[in-house]
Amino acid sequence: MREMRFLSILLSILTVLPLFGVKTADQVWKEAVRKLTTANGLSVTFSFSGAGLSGAGSLKVAGSRFAWQTPQSSAWYDGKTLWQLNNSAGEVTVTNPSASEAAECNPLSLLTSQSTAYKAVYAKNQPHGQSVIVLSPKSGGGSVKRAVATLDAISLSPRKLTVVMANGDKIEINIKSIKKAANIKSTDFIYPASTYPRVQVLDLR
Repeated sequence: MREMRFLSILLSILTVLPLFGVKTADQVWKEAVRKLTTANGLSVTFSFSGAGLSGAGSLKVAGSRFAWQTPQSSAWYDGKTLWQLNNSAGEVTVTNPSASEAAECNPLSLLTSQSTAYKAVYAKNQPHGQSVIVLSPKSGGGSVKRAVATLDAISLSPRKLTVVMANGDKIEINIKSIKKAANIKSTDFIYPASTYPRVQVLDLR
């Protein structure tokens, strides 16, 4: 009788545990976003493929400011001015975008500023040591149809992001490294004109 009672109590505890011990996909996703957005600065290296493009790049982020470089193009945003460099055309376009327009040029915008616009659910396949979350827009009509974020199960640091666009294009971003970088300088977010002396400047401000 005592063993039966013990087993009964144990089973009731195991039944209740998931309600308190297992986080929902939305909770995990918001926690991952919080860790990214509360860092003073982030330094990221990544590789990407899809939509006819592939390569590797780097990204620095501090608050709303960002700077990224890839073989095809680069961008710098200091919180007011955005420089967008097209390497093949040999042109850099200068604008003063709105906050939402600037966010669209930030590769981490899906992971940060737009997090509340997506419904998060766990993917069926959960590899050991990872949390795979499927993100679906809460409203239609946007450029993103679906995204799948793969996070480290312990640190919640993003490892991979697969984005399916509304036009059918599929883009895969693999995070090689992501580090908190307190030593990022304000000049890192300003277009280094001296590095590109032959590039034509199109000032649209």
